[in-house]
Amino acid sequence: MQYYDGGKKHELDARSYTVKDTEIGIEWHPLPHFEFLVEYTFSDRRYEDFENPINHQKGRLMRVQVQLKF
Repeated sequence: MQYYDGGKKHELDARSYTVKDTEIGIEWHPLPHFEFLVEYTFSDRRYEDFENPINHQKGRLMRVQVQLKF
């Protein structure tokens, strides 16, 4: 789980951020040099500034990865 509430000094207009991300997943190694990964992310993010005072975004992401190691 990732949580952030605050701003970023290097950005203009002193944006305010709230980030709440949760990731769940499973990793499987059926062979020593083979890896399979499935991960699902729940994201709830808000960033606001003077030009964009209401900017709330929610989303979900599924990632599937197959990797050969050599």
